[in-house]
Amino acid sequence: KKLPNEANLFNQINMNWNQIMTRMHNDPNVLRSTKKEGLLETLNDMLKKLERIQKQLDDYLEDRRRAF
Repeated sequence: KKLPNEANLFNQINMNWNQIMTRMHNDPNVLRSTKKEGLLETLNDMLKKLERIQKQLDDYLEDRRRAF
């Protein structure tokens, strides 16, 4: 399996995202749902990790293209 660290990190982010969406679905009040303490920081952290994963994937694909 290629990029195992990135795959694990993505799975963690995906689980966090699903938990957030489940919480928001269970409390459809937008103001209450989005005011949860730490939500913004969590989402920003998830974004940074996704950007890092994307860069690693781009680098990997570029290496594969060169090898081809």
